[in-house]
Amino acid sequence: MLDQTIKSLDFKDNQYHLDCEYSFTSDHLITSIDYLKDYNTIETVDYHKAIIITDRSLKKDVDISIYVIPPNTINNNKNRIMLIQQGYQANCCPKSKYIVYICTKATETSKEEIKSVIQQLFEDKIDESEKVKVDEIKKEDGEDKKEEDNEENKEVEEEEEDDDDDDEDDDEEEEGKEEMIKPKAYLSIIYRQSIRKQKSSDSQENKSSLTVIDDMLPGISMETPVENALNIFRQLHPEIKEIYAKPQEQEEKEEKEEEKEEEEKPSTQEEEVTTEDHSREETTQETTQAH
Repeated sequence: MLDQTIKSLDFKDNQYHLDCEYSFTSDHLITSIDYLKDYNTIETVDYHKAIIITDRSLKKDVDISIYVIPPNTINNNKNRIMLIQQGYQANCCPKSKYIVYICTKATETSKEEIKSVIQQLFEDKIDESEKVKVDEIKKEDGEDKKEEDNEENKEVEEEEEDDDDDDEDDDEEEEGKEEMIKPKAYLSIIYRQSIRKQKSSDSQENKSSLTVIDDMLPGISMETPVENALNIFRQLHPEIKEIYAKPQEQEEKEEKEEEKEEEEKPSTQEEEVTTEDHSREETTQETTQAH
């Protein structure tokens, strides 16, 4: 729903009915909050964000990941920082590169905290002059290595078994080194953004209203993504209520069941005692008749 202001929204017969420039009816509707009219349930919050393009993922063989950096983690950061990493197959990103989004609420220290996160997790890109030097060094090393390989070819063939074990150890060491190498930041942008968002208390209470995503990528706020996802599910499947029952309600239900079981136990014991007494009476009567 873009470039239109929603005048009114009705939810009936399991469908959304919208009154705007081009009125339409839809089974499922997710819209940016920027196109809604101003209500007292909407507030404006400032965020500091960053977009980074890197050459590799933060964790090996993981294209998509979400990280939460708690307070007092990197340079005594005061704010909780959200980090989203996506590969080029998952989002608009240069081929063979990765894109990272960082977001936190705007405070006096939030911008510097994002800078500290970038410095801690990423390295600056290599300058062209340095890259040429690195390529030349690699080329020379490759030529020297070929000469050494030709001279020691016979010795290597004789010691193949020992070399196999050494190669396995080398592979493990190389994998460990790859894990330690920081991704290079080819581009990093830090900016401040004001976002209109729905107050969480109102969005949780009203289950039949439009679900509003705070903001889509690349300006994702990441404040209540889980609750937003649950709200969507609740609206699409209102018949399924047990999956989001409150823990307190569940505990009360279990306590009532336990109390009910305890109440039933004494009655069962009384029945057993009565049965035993009855059997004793029958035994006494049989003994008397025998005498």
